[in-house]
Amino acid sequence: MRVRTAGTLVLVGVMATLLGCSSAKPSRAPAAPPVSGTTLQTAPVSTAAPATQDLPSGIYVNGAQGTAHYFITLTTASDGTLSGTVSYLYQDGHNFQVFAFTATTHTGTVKITVGSQTEALSATYGVRTLTLDGCLSYLGLAQSVAECTFEYSPAGLQ
Repeated sequence: MRVRTAGTLVLVGVMATLLGCSSAKPSRAPAAPPVSGTTLQTAPVSTAAPATQDLPSGIYVNGAQGTAHYFITLTTASDGTLSGTVSYLYQDGHNFQVFAFTATTHTGTVKITVGSQTEALSATYGVRTLTLDGCLSYLGLAQSVAECTFEYSPAGLQ
């Protein structure tokens, strides 16, 4: 038969406290009553990437290398605003700036301001693409709606 001393009991008590154990029976917390009549609302989650991810700063083109086409020099700020120029590249390599702009973005759409004009142009964007809405009305050398879409050119203007 073992005899426990007071020192042993104190040591066992200290260890039980440190380890979260107890020789006493665990007590159960009363179960929370079920909540009735409550509907949890979920917030819509936007999966759209910000403009800084979809539209990196750089050159966007609407035609193949070696052909005459429009291009956009785009700068994307961390707040999602854009600035840049729309220019035309002639086949001989010369280019002409058509207009400079500033723009604001909002989940796939762009509002483009040209100079002090009161009416803004609109556009849509996706991953490394920018499509100018109704560009045939203001890009005089564009021949088809397909030329309203500009794609990011990682190699720049060529």
